[in-house]
Amino acid sequence: IIDAICTERPDENYASFRFTGGGSDFTGRSLRAQFLRIILDHIGFDIEDNKGDLVKARLHGDNQLIMERKLELLGRLLGASGLRDLYLKDESQVEGFVSDFLAGRYHFATVS
Repeated sequence: IIDAICTERPDENYASFRFTGGGSDFTGRSLRAQFLRIILDHIGFDIEDNKGDLVKARLHGDNQLIMERKLELLGRLLGASGLRDLYLKDESQVEGFVSDFLAGRYHFATVS
């Protein structure tokens, strides 16, 4: 779930993000949640108290241009994280996915 407002008034701008679940076992879902938290933190979101596969984060107060850029990255993150829970088997893989995403490689179809 994403709820966001992006205006010319920074004090009105915010984004709220909530993500949970998936088709994999709890380990895969938790590893995907870890991937999401790391990227969201890097983008500038405040990560709320999360447990297991639940990810809750909030962003607020950025100017319109910065907010637009962060929301675009959030969209890319959602696209890149689809089905990640099925592929992530251990914590060492999370770091590689994070590095790829931060380097602008958003498509992980070739990863086994």
